[in-house]
Amino acid sequence: YHRLALSKIAKGTKPLIAFSSMLDGLALLRRLIDDFELCARLTGLATDTAACETKKCVCTKRNAKSIIAYNSKVHAAIEALSRTESFIITQQGRTKDEAGVVVVERGSFTRMGYLPLGGLTNGIKSKEVLESIPLYRENFNIRNIISGYKRDFPHTVIQL
Repeated sequence: YHRLALSKIAKGTKPLIAFSSMLDGLALLRRLIDDFELCARLTGLATDTAACETKKCVCTKRNAKSIIAYNSKVHAAIEALSRTESFIITQQGRTKDEAGVVVVERGSFTRMGYLPLGGLTNGIKSKEVLESIPLYRENFNIRNIISGYKRDFPHTVIQL
């Protein structure tokens, strides 16, 4: 069986998704279990096989067809997590004629800088305008800050 699991980030690993707390991760894992009909025991959320037997869970059937079917559900859940969006967060600039921008492309923070307000309103989605913004390297802290800011201030987000 392929499995989804929750753990602390180890050095050198690239998680599918990172959370600011274990509770956030558990909530998403529970939602994936419900949405994709995954086995709680195979994800590590349950240790008792009784839950699997009462639900007639796929893990109680140990044949090739059920394993392939379960693995396809896990892959569908991974695909749902991997669907990433591209967006720009806008902020007040250093002067009244510019705007601060944070660029997230395909789910990863890539750029941050300032644009003239004309560039913001007349073509922020153009490749040339985006490439004029300096590149930055993403890390876990930046990802969490952006996620929280996007959640708290959705009116500052422009989808690409």
